Amino acid sequence: MNTTFTLKKASEIRLTGLVYLFFSELIEQNSDNTPKMESSQDVYLRKSMEYIEKNYFQNITIENIASNLGLSRNYFSAMFKDNFNISPKEYITEYRMEKACELLKGSNLSVKEISFCVGYIDPLYFSKAFKKVKCCPPQKYKASFLQTEL
Repeated sequence: MNTTFTLKKASEIRLTGLVYLFFSELIEQNSDNTPKMESSQDVYLRKSMEYIEKNYFQNITIENIASNLGLSRNYFSAMFKDNFNISPKEYITEYRMEKACELLKGSNLSVKEISFCVGYIDPLYFSKAFKKVKCCPPQKYKASFLQTEL
């Protein structure tokens, strides 16, 4: 066998091996800096939050959200509660109340109009829900901000 051929072949193999080592090192270093892929649960939770933010002013239900995600109501509710320690229904209520607070502070809308703006058909039910969450009726909450502006 020709020794120059053998040495040339050995050099090519060694060079190929070094290239593979180089690429493997790059991949290892790059994988430490790359963002981790979202789990399917993370995707569902993120999309559920987006859905609530975009639709809170409508009469949305847990069934609406779960259906939009392609999940069963029970699975979605359990996953949401496991991750946020609050039920989806409670979260929707909290989110609506935060939006209501923004409107009560920064608009001249009546409580009735605000209740419609945040997804409540019945203003009385809205007032009861608001008082339960914020520990005061919406009229009193709004009045407290009107007094501070004077």
